[in-house]
Amino acid sequence: MKNKLMDIESLHQGCLSGNPNISTNSDLLCGVPHINGTTIEISEILNRLYVHTNIRELVKYYGDVTEEQVKDALAYAARFIELASNNRV
Repeated sequence: MKNKLMDIESLHQGCLSGNPNISTNSDLLCGVPHINGTTIEISEILNRLYVHTNIRELVKYYGDVTEEQVKDALAYAARFIELASNNRV
């Protein structure tokens, strides 16, 4: 049986479930996933977390981002990797 190749939009939709602080919008950031109400991309959260080493430092760095938003960003990224590696939605 052939693996179904999924499109990027299906991947994003599969990751949004359960992560209410994350959204994608083709009119904002060209559809790149980001924290609601901001232009902070999920990839930026991951990169900054590497530098700041923990969520509290990251929240302090941004000032207007909550710990819950950062956790949703991490959950989104983990789910994206899981779905992409399993090639399923």
